[in-house]
Amino acid sequence: LVHKHLAAEAGAKGGAGAVNGKGKQEEEARALPPKSPSQRIARVYSFPNAPTRANNFEEISEGFKAVQNYITSMLVTEGGRAPLEDKWQYTRGNGGGITRVWEGAGQEALIERGGVNFSALHGKQLPKAALAKHGIPEDTQGFSATGVSLVIHPNNPHIPTIHMNIRYIEVGDGSWWFGGGIDVTPYYPTFEETKDFHVRLENLCNKFGHDYRSYKEYCDKYFLLHHRMEMRGVGGIFFEDVSDKLGYKREEIFQFCVQLGVLMVEYYSSVIHAKRDLEFTEAQREFQLIRRGRYAEFNLVWDRGTKFGLQSKGRIESIFMSLPATARWRYDWKPETNSREEFIMQRYLQPQDWTTARSEDDLILSKSAEVADPSAL
Repeated sequence: LVHKHLAAEAGAKGGAGAVNGKGKQEEEARALPPKSPSQRIARVYSFPNAPTRANNFEEISEGFKAVQNYITSMLVTEGGRAPLEDKWQYTRGNGGGITRVWEGAGQEALIERGGVNFSALHGKQLPKAALAKHGIPEDTQGFSATGVSLVIHPNNPHIPTIHMNIRYIEVGDGSWWFGGGIDVTPYYPTFEETKDFHVRLENLCNKFGHDYRSYKEYCDKYFLLHHRMEMRGVGGIFFEDVSDKLGYKREEIFQFCVQLGVLMVEYYSSVIHAKRDLEFTEAQREFQLIRRGRYAEFNLVWDRGTKFGLQSKGRIESIFMSLPATARWRYDWKPETNSREEFIMQRYLQPQDWTTARSEDDLILSKSAEVADPSAL
């Protein structure tokens, strides 16, 4: 709400080969030699001074800025390239933000396009629709909002796109709340990687007394392309309006948000380490670009944050930072029958119980229509 919410050989038919759907091609890709003969060593990214204090808005915003720096450090280390940094001022009130963007470095770069944004803003009044949503009188004056949002679109189709945001808002009548979430959009997912992501999320939620199931279900409902009845990715968690009204202390929710940033760094760096040197075909790149087209469709048609940002005349560069540099649409495109791509579309891009599934054999032909809920938007 602060950046966006106020951030082959198979050829022309679009498939990466008519292999049977359960991973033969992925196993072959894993067996390919790395692009570089060097042996990469997985890094551990400690956060020794992780913020814990959240007594007031300033402490929360400084803590969120530390999260931005922590995530940026990991991406710089893994990608070997510093981002473009843009410090900007909020023209409709006080405060501003720091936008950090990677783009334009060519196909050998880890990140094709992505950004990690921070902002801390003070304004006269939230939009009346936002006030009404939280049961706050529409004449309530004053608000402060801070948060971190990120989207990373990698070059290699074996590495997923990842999105995360954490945010905190308080208004003049003393009301306050946190929101946020994290989700991944893989192009060639593995079961182990996807399950690991959701198990990490479930463990984090349990540690801080949050309901993983409800957060996951909300994420499944929210990140759904209603016009195609398919999910944007394999989901994650999404939460809104978490406050003392639900029995939480402000510092507890703040620490949960900070640790979500830690989870992002630990999970995504492990995926980068495992997959960055995997070879890919032109057909696999084609599938990635088609899936990115779907990503752009969601962000432009359905995403509440994008709509809010445009309607409230927000900062355009921050709002559209989430869009990929390249995407593709093909008329009446469908994955090739019995291909890995078809299996991914039918199983991975539909709601699944990832934490209890034991293998791809447990992934059901569920339907996104079963979780479709326009009110989630």
